[in-house]
Amino acid sequence: MRSIENVIKEIKKLYSQGFRGFMFEDDMSLINKEWFLKFSKSILKNKIKITYSLQTRVDCIDKEISKALSKSGCVFMYFGIESGVQRILDMCNKKITLNQAKNAFKIVKKYGIKAMASIQFGLPGEDIINLSTVKETIRFLNKELKPEEVAISYTCLYPSSPLSIQQEVICESYEKEIISNIDKKIYKKTAHGSHSIHPKDLTPEKIEEIENTLSKELKIKRFKVETFYKV
Repeated sequence: MRSIENVIKEIKKLYSQGFRGFMFEDDMSLINKEWFLKFSKSILKNKIKITYSLQTRVDCIDKEISKALSKSGCVFMYFGIESGVQRILDMCNKKITLNQAKNAFKIVKKYGIKAMASIQFGLPGEDIINLSTVKETIRFLNKELKPEEVAISYTCLYPSSPLSIQQEVICESYEKEIISNIDKKIYKKTAHGSHSIHPKDLTPEKIEEIENTLSKELKIKRFKVETFYKV
């Protein structure tokens, strides 16, 4: 990890060029809590008036870090929630609980930090046919988290990853195959966001149905559909 002095130096340089907003684009940002506590103190000490956002996990949030980040200019946090169904989180080895998510959102909001929830559909255990788990996730967002924004993505699988061996997939260019048997040269052609390899039930029709359900039932109207995540 870069030193705090090095990061502050870069921020000062960009600040002198007119930049006032920054983002820490690393979903493991707060794993090193002490680094960010010292960073926040350094921002205040140097009297740098900026705003910034960061990606992190809900199990990295507590009152101490949230208060420090807020004081130093953090205005937005991006959390990978993935699902509002604990069973699905456990099957994916996410290693977070829904209670941790609820607590994290409550804490950051207390300190004036807005929060985005990133949700992923098509994970192992997802009821893609009847959308029961999709609706359960929507209820969790509406009732418990109440994020300012929601990002939606769909599962796309890496060959030979733990998740891929659980799921049959459709490769649109090569008919039905099991992802662990797909030639890696083929997979390299399916760049991030290509939508070409995904769980077998996640058809274009189902994706449209999910998005229509979201538009109808999600109270948070600021949501965006992102590219597929490879997992």
